[in-house]
Amino acid sequence: MKNHSLPEKPSGFIGIAAGLIMLLRHRRSYRLAWKTLNLNEKDRFLEIGFGVGRFLKKASNVVSFTAGIDHSEEFVKYVRLINKIKTRSKKMDVRLEEASNLSWEDECFTCVAAIEAFYYFQKPKKSLLEMYRVLRKSGRVVITMIWYKCETKNYKKIKEKYNAEIYSVNSLKVLLDDVGFKKIRVQIIDNVLLASAIK
Repeated sequence: MKNHSLPEKPSGFIGIAAGLIMLLRHRRSYRLAWKTLNLNEKDRFLEIGFGVGRFLKKASNVVSFTAGIDHSEEFVKYVRLINKIKTRSKKMDVRLEEASNLSWEDECFTCVAAIEAFYYFQKPKKSLLEMYRVLRKSGRVVITMIWYKCETKNYKKIKEKYNAEIYSVNSLKVLLDDVGFKKIRVQIIDNVLLASAIK
């Protein structure tokens, strides 16, 4: 199986290069997330785990306000650099944070996405609770991940090798439901686990 993972906290030139490679490998996830979010000029968008920030940059050309977090200091510096004008004009806010402890106030955003990031969250339920908290009423959430068959005998090996939690359709549905999300839809499309829901 090909390695789809990144170092836990990518750093330096190698980290940026790895992030760009992952962007290409996971383009199906990004395309599905973009289509499902259906962003518009009234949206205030937050991306959790933005990596090299290409999706964030694309979204910023559509929505009224864009924000993002990543736990890699290198990625945060890089994304601030390539979006210098937008960050200075307060149209984009990029922060070094963990998904389980967001610093924004309640109900700041109309949509939140975690693209190829959720399986690395150390505290998935707490992270979802935070995403729920910062979403406005009827706000939408989208999560995408490369899908691995959870029933295979290699499940434990995959988890250990990539330091990631592997989710099934049902396990992700249960998590979203426990947090309070509504109109939950989790499906497999083109070998990508795509989840969407509203607050």
